[in-house]
Order: sequence, then C-alpha cells, then structure tokens
Amino acid sequence: MKTTIFVCFLLSLALFGCSTSAPVAEVAEPLSGERARLRVISDQTVYLIPGHCAVLGPGSGHVSGFKGRSLGMPTGPTQAKNGNVAELYVKAGSPLSLVSSRQGCTIRGSFVPKANEDYEVVVEFSWGSSKCSLQAWKIGKENTPIFVTLVPYNSPSCR
Repeated sequence: MKTTIFVCFLLSLALFGCSTSAPVAEVAEPLSGERARLRVISDQTVYLIPGHCAVLGPGSGHVSGFKGRSLGMPTGPTQAKNGNVAELYVKAGSPLSLVSSRQGCTIRGSFVPKANEDYEVVVEFSWGSSKCSLQAWKIGKENTPIFVTLVPYNSPSCR
C-alpha cells in the first residue's frame, strides 16, 4: 500500500512538472542601436518575437506592461478603445513578428521596422467567431499601410 501511494505521488510530480511552463516575460526594449517606435492596439495579449518565424523563444515577450504608456507618437489611422494601447521601442532593421490568439484564431505577422520610424499595429478579433486580423501602418504626416507578411505556424522556412 505504501509503495502504491509513493508511486502515485512520484507520478503526480512528474505529470505536474510536464504540464507547467515558464511564463513568457515582458518584451525587453532595445537600449542602444537603431530603433523604431511601435504602437500596438489590441484587447488581447500580443507577443513580439525577433525574426520572421513567430515562434516564442529567446528575446520573445508580451507588450502588456507597456499598455497606457505614451512615447509621444503621432496620431495613427485608428482609434484605440478601452486604453488597450502599448507604445514601445523595437529594434530596427531586423524582422519583427507579432502573435496573438483568441478562441481558435491565431494571427501571426512579420515586418521589418526602419530606424527612427513610427508604426501602429492593430490586432482585432471578432467576438463569437474565429475571425481575426492584423493591420499595420507607418505613421507620420501621412499614415501609410505597410505590408505585413502573415506567417503560417508550420512555415517550411521556420523549421
């Protein structure tokens, strides 16, 4: 009986260890080098990932801690709702991926921010459906839509 209880205890520890994972941290802003400013608008958690593969790994993080922060960026083409706005600095000249998910819809997109430019990204989900969208603009005197490459989760270039 004691052996059975001990084995069950060890099994439960093993299963618990496999089911937990370290939480993804807040993304770190670059402190030096070429940077761009990014405004993220979404009512869901958005993750920033260096590179074009949109797979969480080293350097990845969420933008939640930057919500409500203003860097004095120019007004973009969208109107933020409910204060779900995060403004932060990102590394320029390298691909940057954004990922967000809700109710069976995961959106992944990638673009290359240019140094000293301002960008606005809006991630939207339709309540009650599995529709989602990611839109991005270079903002300034003229708000110009930018091309965001949608990244399939199983992209061959990311394996």
